[in-house]
Amino acid sequence: MQITISQHAGFCFGVDRAVKMCAEIDPDTPRPLQMFGNLVHNETVVENLKKQGIEIIKSLDEAKEGTVIITAHGIYPEVYQEVEKKGLHIIDTTCPKVILVHQLAKKLQAEGREIIIIGDENHIEVKGINGAVGWQAKVITSVDEVAELDFPADTKIGVVSQTTQDLEVFAEIEKALQEKFTDVKVFNTICESTRGHQEEAKKLAQNNDVILVIGSKSSGNTTRLYEICHELNKKTYWIDTAADLEDDWFAEVKSVGITAGASTPRELVEEVAEKLKEFC
Repeated sequence: MQITISQHAGFCFGVDRAVKMCAEIDPDTPRPLQMFGNLVHNETVVENLKKQGIEIIKSLDEAKEGTVIITAHGIYPEVYQEVEKKGLHIIDTTCPKVILVHQLAKKLQAEGREIIIIGDENHIEVKGINGAVGWQAKVITSVDEVAELDFPADTKIGVVSQTTQDLEVFAEIEKALQEKFTDVKVFNTICESTRGHQEEAKKLAQNNDVILVIGSKSSGNTTRLYEICHELNKKTYWIDTAADLEDDWFAEVKSVGITAGASTPRELVEEVAEKLKEFC
């Protein structure tokens, strides 16, 4: 059985940077270390952080002293204000590419444009972008929602995207917006890593009998990888770890393609590939 691993499988730049920042926290940094939400959407990574003495908090009410760590997804301004008000130390691991989206959204707003974010309104990254423009943005996830926008046709529109958004969905929404409004300025803020992941996932799905997508069910970019692969190859399976592999998936299978979300450690990918050899 031939096994092909996506060259993009494993941590993206932003996740790798955030994990390293947490691993290199100065011993003199005020304790306790408290992360506001999960650094990344991967349970294995989160468990490793806990072993480093980093607690996970869901509300700033839980942070009485010490240090608050902002996750790679970024956050909205009110959190920074509250941390400062409490006199807490802060470590900000927000991905620089997410920070750029905040800056571009604010630039578009300063031009007098209505802001549209293409992404999942419940995702913390999107909340951070929306918060950066005073919660004035419209968040849409599909081309059907464009028709529901009630702005006049001559409204100046500014568009940014969640960095892990589906490329094809983004293109469809952009086209619909350009047709509906006369003045649309678009920044395609889907990051290069996401683009590479998605493009290679399509090739793997088309050229292998079975596809394995490794990553957390709470990961937005892993979800999109699964959807892309499953649309092209119905024998696509979404797993968290090598322990999830099942014998009957590989009966009479000659080739398996492996991809993984941007928050999936490379070690997990290698473990899955190694376990697969038992099914040959």
